[in-house]
Amino acid sequence: MKKILLLSLFFLGSLVYSQESACSAIKHSKFGTPKFYCKMKDSIQEVYKDQKLQNIWNVKWLTDCKFEALCTKDFDSQFAKVGCKCIYDIVNFENDCYTFQIHFINEENVEVNIVERVLCITK
Repeated sequence: MKKILLLSLFFLGSLVYSQESACSAIKHSKFGTPKFYCKMKDSIQEVYKDQKLQNIWNVKWLTDCKFEALCTKDFDSQFAKVGCKCIYDIVNFENDCYTFQIHFINEENVEVNIVERVLCITK
């Protein structure tokens, strides 16, 4: 019984380490679709639509699979304005695609909306 418990704990630890390693790959990548994509540079996220820069976000990594993004520059987009905040939680990944839960936070620091998106790393 002890062996089964120890093997189970080892397997669980391996899964957690594997997830954290996969999540860290997104810190320096480009992900999204050809029309709408993000360029992540560790603590900076740039959002593009139709090859045009829409927003710049400061990124604060809370864990390997969770980060907070604060919009610091807006180039007349309809997506977000300066001061908007989101918390991204990577809840799943398969191959080069990540499932994010995105928590939108309003000016009073209250969560107003949660959406789930699947975005894939692009070259």
